[in-house]
Amino acid sequence: MNRGQEILVMTVNITENRKDQIIVHEYDDPEELAKNFIMSYNLNPKLVTLLTDEIINNLSDLATPSTSLPQEYHQSDSYDYFSKKNYGQKLYEKGLRKLEQNENQKQALKIRIEQEKDKELTFQPKINPVSNMLAQRMGNRSTDSIRKKESAIARVHVDRKAEELSACTFAPKINPNSAKMLEYKQRPGSKRFQDLYEDSIIRKQKQEFLQKQAEFSFKPEILSNHNVSSNGERLYSKKPLDELENSFDSELKDPNTGQELFVPKINKGKYSRTRELPIGEHLYSQRRDGTENGEVLNAGPSLEAKKRSEELLKRSKRNRYYEIFQQMNPDDQGLIHYETVDSRYIEPLVYKLMGQMLDVWSEEMEPLDFETFSESLDNLLKILSPDERNAFLIYKRNKEDSQQSSIKKSCSITDMDGVYSRQIEKKLSNQARLELEREKKQRSELDGCTFHPQTTPYRTFGRRQN
Repeated sequence: MNRGQEILVMTVNITENRKDQIIVHEYDDPEELAKNFIMSYNLNPKLVTLLTDEIINNLSDLATPSTSLPQEYHQSDSYDYFSKKNYGQKLYEKGLRKLEQNENQKQALKIRIEQEKDKELTFQPKINPVSNMLAQRMGNRSTDSIRKKESAIARVHVDRKAEELSACTFAPKINPNSAKMLEYKQRPGSKRFQDLYEDSIIRKQKQEFLQKQAEFSFKPEILSNHNVSSNGERLYSKKPLDELENSFDSELKDPNTGQELFVPKINKGKYSRTRELPIGEHLYSQRRDGTENGEVLNAGPSLEAKKRSEELLKRSKRNRYYEIFQQMNPDDQGLIHYETVDSRYIEPLVYKLMGQMLDVWSEEMEPLDFETFSESLDNLLKILSPDERNAFLIYKRNKEDSQQSSIKKSCSITDMDGVYSRQIEKKLSNQARLELEREKKQRSELDGCTFHPQTTPYRTFGRRQN
């Protein structure tokens, strides 16, 4: 296609660092050139008109030949008028070009950012040009056309639904009140909240009126005696009550014969239970019947009794530890040494059970006080069996101790504390016996087990408390 001779070359600033030229020939269409340039750089389609006007202005400037200044420009008044008018037009065009340049820079910046993001992407989808054109058309559509299309689609849906419902013969019966409420809600100028508030007040008044209505026809005459002051007034105020009682008694008698009328007995057990005895005696008899039937409440021991029993148990264990400590020949400072321990003064069973502890002590060779010795015995009891633990803690008294204890018992036979302590000791011994039997049963059940874990004793020798 012959485009003619080249008549114009325009330089367009796309960004600050990017420029391009538009070459215009004689037979070119300015609008087509502007559209191709915008599409080649993916700029805003709104810039087509501005670029077309710029090309036309440049072509019109080329059409007017540059000649010498006319004589009227030498005149001051006309020159000032035309120069001021042209300067305002130039400022307006300069502002438009600046806005266009800013818009171009924004578009170029967006394109550059997208290109930088797309560098890492390897997939490039093949876009159908027809769909791209349709998308541009959808973007250029006006709101009126979109609204018309939506209304047409809604009309089609309504017609289709009407056709589907035309075959239905069942017509539900709608409550007229609900229809009125729906119509009232759809009314544009309705004061719904105000009406609801007034309706709530009316409903509340109606409910209070219904609650105040009398449920029974009988209304008793209540005599208020709080204003009666003198004895005579009190007696006078009591007279109507006596007359009323006499009238009731006269109604229950035959006026001719004076005999009492027949009064049937009505079973009122459903409403009230009559008792032959007063309420106090009735409750006492119920409690006595419960105790006779064996209904005894089992109350657990109090916290105070538990604390006291634990203190007694700790005291007895500490006495046993002190007895063994005295058998190991302590010095004047209250310390025992491994070199001074004589097995002849120690009980054979205790010496045998303390063998492992004495072996560890022989390696340490440090003196022990009573507190450290007590901690060591506590750790020793943890690794002993129940039978060995029971035999270890038995307090063997000699004859002198037994005589002294008998004297103390005879002296404190009336002491309630001694009675309580003996009961606690008996209870603790029973609990220990039950625990021993339970552990024996558990050990007999575990005799068939072949796995025996290897445990190491907990060593506390050589550690003294400050």
